[in-house]
Parts: sequence; structure tokens; C-alpha cells
Amino acid sequence: MVLRRILIGVLIVALTAAELPARPAGTAVFGVVTQSSDAHIGAATLTLGSTIFDGDSLATGKLGAVGIRGSASRLYVPAQSRVMLYSAAPAAIANLNAGTLVFSATKASAIQIFALDAQICPAADGPTVGQISIAGPKLLEIFARRGALLFSYHGESRPISEGSSIRVVLDPPEDNSANSTRPRKTPKLPDGKPRGFLFLIIGGTAALTAVAIHEALESPDRP
Repeated sequence: MVLRRILIGVLIVALTAAELPARPAGTAVFGVVTQSSDAHIGAATLTLGSTIFDGDSLATGKLGAVGIRGSASRLYVPAQSRVMLYSAAPAAIANLNAGTLVFSATKASAIQIFALDAQICPAADGPTVGQISIAGPKLLEIFARRGALLFSYHGESRPISEGSSIRVVLDPPEDNSANSTRPRKTPKLPDGKPRGFLFLIIGGTAALTAVAIHEALESPDRP
């Protein structure tokens, strides 16, 4: 009976591993899955303990979520989100293509988040937790949950202070409709060039579940 259970367990593990896409030998490891539901790499289902490799693209369903522990950071990907992960040096890279991503890190060089061609990363060393959402084709919502963040877009950079919730309009038009709450003219840089993005302070950000927050904030000093 014991032997039968062991054989069944080995078979289940083998079948689960067989579902994941094959990778060339020596492919760098990004991290390990610490939480997963309705999450996939391609057609393969992600399970607790799955290894995430350099270049893997993850997607979550309507009720999905996945948590990942990297070498120097932690990521949480809630429902209806897509992200591609790279094990680069010196910083790991997460390219958010849809939905929301929460990250935690203790080093400014640990992680870089890209979304709509913009870059978000910790502003300095120290426990940092950030939340980034794609809200439209040219619209990001960024929440500096803990520590400050640094936002960069097409050569321009601006800090986001701890506790701030920011809506970022990328490539704002020169003129806006009369009903728009945005300025009618795009702000200018000191050299007179149009600014590539517009920061709008918002009163709140989409609330994540208690489980999500726990996953994102768990041991931020030891990501």
C-alpha cells in the first residue's frame, strides 16, 4: 500500500512537470511559485513550487493569482493580469502587459518593472512595496505602498513618494476636450519641449484582497 502511494505520487509529479514547456539546458531561473490559482504559462497550469525561468510569460484568469519569490524580490500577480519575467543582471525584470503587478524588494537594484514602455523601480535601498496597474492604452496607476518609487519614461524621471497613489498619463495631447479634468496644455520641460507624461494624484487605488496584500508584503525585509 505504501509503495503504491509512492508510485502514485511520483506519477503525479511527472505528469505535472510534463505539462510545463521544455526549456534549453542552462536557462536561468527567475524564482519559485509560492501561491497559485488559475494561473498559467502558455497552456500549462502553474502549481505551488513550480519554477519560473528567464523569459516565462505568466497569465492569470478571472479568479486567478500567483505569488513568486525571486532571488532578491517578491512578486504578486492578481487576477486577469499578464507579465513576462526575465532573470537579468543586475536587476530582475518584470514586463507587465495587462492588469496589475505588486512587488517587494529591499535593494533599489533588485527589480525593474516595465509597463507601457515606462519603467518603475525602488527609488533607494530599503524595504519597498509598489503596485502598478495598466488602466488604459496610455494610462498607468501606481501606488507606492512602502518606500519611494522612481518613475521613468523616454528619458524623463520623477520620484513617487511613499504612500502616494498616482495616475500617469503617457504622451498627453497638447489640447484636451472641454470636459477633461486635465490641463488643456501639456506641461513643458525647462528646455520648452513637451513633457512625455502627466502625473495626477488620486485618492485611492484598487484594493487587493487580504491574501494578496499578505503575499506582497510578507517579510519585505527578506524578499
